[in-house]
Amino acid sequence: MHNTHRRIVALGTFALAFVIALSASITPVSACLNDSERREATVAGLPEADVIIAGGFARYPVEYYEARAKVLVPKIEARDLSVPLSEGDELGYFGLFDDLAVSIEKAGNSKEAISWMDRKLEEMDRLGYESDEQSSTNQRYTYYANIGTFRVHAWLKHGGIERKNMEQLDQAMAEIERAIEIYPDAHDGREGYQLQAMQWIRDLPDPSKRLLFFDKNSNAALPDMLGIVDAVAANSAYKEADEWKWRHEKYERRRLDQLKSDVRGLTGLISMGAAWESVDVFYALGLALRELGQQGSSLFAFERARDLARDDKKSIAAPYLSSYELIDMIDAQLPAGPLCYDPYLSPDENLVRAVNTWSKRQKTYIHERLTAGIKPVDVKAFWSNWSGDPYFLSYDKAINHHIDERCRVSGSPLGDPFFIAAGVLFLAFTVLAIFVLLRWNRRLKAQAKARASARALAAQSQAKRLESRDRPVHPGSNDDLI
Repeated sequence: MHNTHRRIVALGTFALAFVIALSASITPVSACLNDSERREATVAGLPEADVIIAGGFARYPVEYYEARAKVLVPKIEARDLSVPLSEGDELGYFGLFDDLAVSIEKAGNSKEAISWMDRKLEEMDRLGYESDEQSSTNQRYTYYANIGTFRVHAWLKHGGIERKNMEQLDQAMAEIERAIEIYPDAHDGREGYQLQAMQWIRDLPDPSKRLLFFDKNSNAALPDMLGIVDAVAANSAYKEADEWKWRHEKYERRRLDQLKSDVRGLTGLISMGAAWESVDVFYALGLALRELGQQGSSLFAFERARDLARDDKKSIAAPYLSSYELIDMIDAQLPAGPLCYDPYLSPDENLVRAVNTWSKRQKTYIHERLTAGIKPVDVKAFWSNWSGDPYFLSYDKAINHHIDERCRVSGSPLGDPFFIAAGVLFLAFTVLAIFVLLRWNRRLKAQAKARASARALAAQSQAKRLESRDRPVHPGSNDDLI
């Protein structure tokens, strides 16, 4: 683990202006939207994690969703409310509300999206719609899944960062729980991860306390929604806080099979919802991939989290951290050795190039179709001239990220052979240095002892000469001859 950055973050004041700016910079960690587009997208399944991390999934411009909403509103309003629904027409009618609400949500208006879901509920109740079918076409399921998602997004935009109006978050959680109860296996269980993320936010400490986070070794540690990082909160005096502790009793370390499910769930939140710009989701994804031993993919996810932090996106766990402080927290969890420095990873050039080309083609295609007056109501018809999957990049090449040799680690407890050799050399150098110092110390002591002995002999000789000079001379002694 990369422990180079261990300095304790310094936190400034939490001014109102900062809170306003912060609300715009935090992206929801949870999102699992349900409409006709997402039903089509899930048929083929999600691509591997690296494709999602690179952005190889549908990211349509706002104009696409605005154009879709403009057509859907008249279609709903044209419905004759006095005519009962024929059998099998529920998806066609109620599905319009989902398509419209998701389009409005994607265009950035969560509150209006909620109002359309409220209207859908009124229509279902008025027409007596009920279903016990466990599928994505169950309109009670799509209602609860969508409105819970819209509500938590609205909460985060309007006071959620400061943990205000918590009853709205609780209501959103109850709605997602109801959706899971109706259809537990929807989207490979992604609603479960959405609920887990919401519960994680619910359990986080009040950001106004401006708590710092550390692991058991007193290193800076940012909490994650999977509970992989064993972090505790501390107050500004660096004492353990009583208000909150992040322990594995609640979020246990993930087993191997659970980690694989974690990766699928998190990549689903990114590609099928609104987590593309979430520091927390990419941070958790990097941790899960790290625990699975997928170093290249893990570094790729962490690099995405770092890029978001550089763009001043915030972590919901600690929104008061500055950009460089948040990057330090992320760096502390990198799956790399202590000799690893930037740039530690060069993502697969072919993959990045393929994603960029695919995304540009999509934007061009959408613009041309809208200019031609073709509205994205029937998604199959809208994408009929598109070659390939319009939702996910089809990438069948081997993915090879370049990792700096100083940063490579292996599954061995002793690490990569490079670091083993470096450790042996360092140990040998240390032993040699100690041996030389001891020899040098003994030599210095011997020299000091010799100098002290020489000084003592000189002093004795001087004393004898002085004694001889002061002695009286007697007549007839041999001294007369001198």
